[in-house]
Amino acid sequence: MERLYRAVGPEGLRIVAVSIDAGEGEIDAGGHPGGNIADFAGERGLTFDIWHDPEGRIQSTYRTTGVPESFLIDRDGTIIKKVIGATEWDSPATIELVQRQLKE
Repeated sequence: MERLYRAVGPEGLRIVAVSIDAGEGEIDAGGHPGGNIADFAGERGLTFDIWHDPEGRIQSTYRTTGVPESFLIDRDGTIIKKVIGATEWDSPATIELVQRQLKE
C-alpha cells in the first residue's frame, strides 16, 4: 500500500488503513496484545493515515471476514474493488485502476 501511495498519492489517492488491534497495553477478545500504531507505522515507513478502531465498528460497517481486508472506494463511496488477504497494491493493473478512478 505504501508503494501505491507513493506512486499515485500525488495524483489525489488517499489511503486510510484501519487498525482493529487492542489499544497499547490492552488485550483484545482473541487474547492478542495491542500495540502502538504510530510506532508500527514508523518502523515500516508508512506515510498514509492509520485510524484506530479497537471496538471493530469498521468490521460491521463493511462486513469484513478477515484481516487484512482492503477496499478501493471511489469518490462517491462505492466499493470498486475488494481484496481479502495480502496483495501487491502497486501492480500495474491496480495502479491503472486507481489512476482511472482519480481521473473520473
